Amino acid sequence: MPVKMINLELIKPNPYQTRDHEDPAHIKNLAMSIAEQTMLQIPSARIHPDAGVSMDPDVVQLAFGHSRLAAYKFLRDTGNLGFETMPLNLVEMDDLQMFEAAVAENRERKDLTPIEEAKAMLVYRDQFSKTSDEIGKLFHLSDSAVRGKLRLLDLPVEIQGMVGKTLTEGAAREVLTYESLPDTVKKAHVSSRGEFGSWQALEKHMEYAIKNGANQEELSELIAGAVRQAGRSMSDKKWKSAEELLDAEGKKIRLCKGCEFLLQRDNKDYCLDSPCYEKKERAWTVQYLSQATLLCGTPVLEEGKEDYNGHTRFDWGNEGRLYAEDGR
Repeated sequence: MPVKMINLELIKPNPYQTRDHEDPAHIKNLAMSIAEQTMLQIPSARIHPDAGVSMDPDVVQLAFGHSRLAAYKFLRDTGNLGFETMPLNLVEMDDLQMFEAAVAENRERKDLTPIEEAKAMLVYRDQFSKTSDEIGKLFHLSDSAVRGKLRLLDLPVEIQGMVGKTLTEGAAREVLTYESLPDTVKKAHVSSRGEFGSWQALEKHMEYAIKNGANQEELSELIAGAVRQAGRSMSDKKWKSAEELLDAEGKKIRLCKGCEFLLQRDNKDYCLDSPCYEKKERAWTVQYLSQATLLCGTPVLEEGKEDYNGHTRFDWGNEGRLYAEDGR
């Protein structure tokens, strides 16, 4: 593996390096260490694919060692002689190997933001046709954790820039939940404790809370309050999630199972489309009464009628049973 001294201006970063920042204090400390003890591990690089074609034939791409390159540049720029060039192991590497080298370097340093990590996963998936399971093995995460991390890239760009800085990854997931809510929930008025204000629309609370770096618990509490205000608890529904119900015109009402307006909070299911929920309540009642009529032979009393003789009375007790006029 040949080691060659390369001019710093000819050293380009790994094209798959997703880290977009360097800690100045870390670079300065590393530079002082290199100046005193030399570089303990020589980084690897490959000849740039475009070297000799559209650029200098000696241009290389780092596989890993970006902090060491930054430290060398710091030493050169602060007047230290002998740091105009940097020793590199020149090796042959394809794009996949370069990508995996970048991931290994960042995993070792553990300083990628969740968004930078998600972007690296996206490249691995799309450019190298890797599955969530394969991505998980490289990043040491479960398949579900990979899918959850990739979902962070659905956040608005301005929010992405806050993740790992003023917003934790957990808080960012709550923002994702908020973004998926219908307007009826976003405009629901809720109250919150402490600095995030009193009774006002969820969207106002969230705007303020995100700007001021609220944690996951605080955002979760806000969303849960709005869901309870605008949604309907599914724990009281009489129908099954996969049961087909017909509206007054005989048309099928969409199923609860797999519905986009179904949300789980605190291990409870909520319907975020109240009109649909109420329509199903009426449809189920009509269907239930119709079945009762067939079983007992007693017609259902039409709405607005007062004479219950010979009709079924729909009496909502604790168990929602049907009672005929003779008490059966």
